[in-house]
Amino acid sequence: MQFTLSPRKFLVSLIRFSALFGFCAGMAAHAESLFVDSPKALNEAIALVQAGDEIVMRDGTWRDLPIRFKGSGTESAPIVLRAETSGQVRLTGRSMLRMAGSWLEVRGLVFTDGSTEGADVIEFRFSSSEFAQHSRLVDCAIIDYNPRSDRSYKWVSVYGQDNAVENCHFSGKTNQGTLLTVWLDAAQSPNRTIIRGNYFGPRPSSNGKNEYETIRIGTSGTSHLDSMALVEGNYFEACNGEIEVISNKSCGNIYRNNVFDRCEGQLTLRHGNDCLIEGNAFYGASLDRTGGVRVIGSGHVVRQNYFQGLRGEELRAVISLMSGEERPKPSGYFPVVEAEVRDNVIVNCELAFGIGSNSSSKPTVLPPAHSIIAGNRIFGGRGDLIEFYRESPELRFEANQVSGYTLPEVEGFVAVPDTDGSLKAAAMKPKPDRQNYGPSWIR
Repeated sequence: MQFTLSPRKFLVSLIRFSALFGFCAGMAAHAESLFVDSPKALNEAIALVQAGDEIVMRDGTWRDLPIRFKGSGTESAPIVLRAETSGQVRLTGRSMLRMAGSWLEVRGLVFTDGSTEGADVIEFRFSSSEFAQHSRLVDCAIIDYNPRSDRSYKWVSVYGQDNAVENCHFSGKTNQGTLLTVWLDAAQSPNRTIIRGNYFGPRPSSNGKNEYETIRIGTSGTSHLDSMALVEGNYFEACNGEIEVISNKSCGNIYRNNVFDRCEGQLTLRHGNDCLIEGNAFYGASLDRTGGVRVIGSGHVVRQNYFQGLRGEELRAVISLMSGEERPKPSGYFPVVEAEVRDNVIVNCELAFGIGSNSSSKPTVLPPAHSIIAGNRIFGGRGDLIEFYRESPELRFEANQVSGYTLPEVEGFVAVPDTDGSLKAAAMKPKPDRQNYGPSWIR
């Protein structure tokens, strides 16, 4: 009797046989674990893996490796591509990663000491019609992966729907191009991307150039679409590339419980509507140009955030509600309408509120309207509590408590005596430890 093995079973049998001679190793109890130590073996494994399998890249340096990871896993049985030891698989030279399919997971890889010289380093797609869905980039790192010139490219481009970037480390990006971009189109809206638990390290100032954001969600042309992304529990340290540390350019996103440490910029709602900024903490360490939140568009809510030691002025105020254009183009400045700024705590900052600030590139004439600033507590500071760059009669102030500033000539601010500083001391929050963010293996 003659038996014929399927291509998949033949490869698995070959890998098991090779393990006896120290080349590769076997399988898990209910799924295959395929250990690979060469680009050829990696590509062969990718071609045959099924739901629940994992491909394990041997520790070491892999140079100039283009990974095309494709497969169809399930929610209970994803397909995993991982390092043998997290942080010990180093992808150098012109290495890059492309993912397409469903329920894929990439874990523990490090891109460093190289450059793609123009292509994005990681993309959640193969082509304009072949995306990743329900897939994750976890415990990975990109460190100092820059071209020799200032050639523009992204480090991570997220396409598709229901994908996540979690507990990763990104540091040392100096060239042009947003570090992490979430892309939208009508067919992939909402995308429900999750960006959670990551560490975003220092990025030098571009001296006013554009496209040096750390995160951008959407573009001007797709900013009317719902993204429904969640950016939660990340740490941004000295992300000074440009004024927009985060550039929101889509609708319905949530920015929650992130830490901004000495960033010369802001979380900017540049385009799009109906976003929530909640529970974030901004620490400026009294450095110039450090800012908080800049609001453009309608229906945004900024609540229960903490701001300390920020020194930004005008556009870079702790909370800046900009003026808008009468007939804005998609790339213009849409009026602030129905914004809510509630229950935030501001301690020792330069300018708490900038109202109706103007763009230097476009004439903006419409002040914030039908909006409210209420229930905020503001302590100390060496500058002004509020600056009106344009009169805003349809902006209401209610029950804001103030200590250490001269009250403005508008209703809705109440002086709270704090002669011994006890109220301010009680309001202050210690800065979280950045070691609690990103992959555990790099902390």
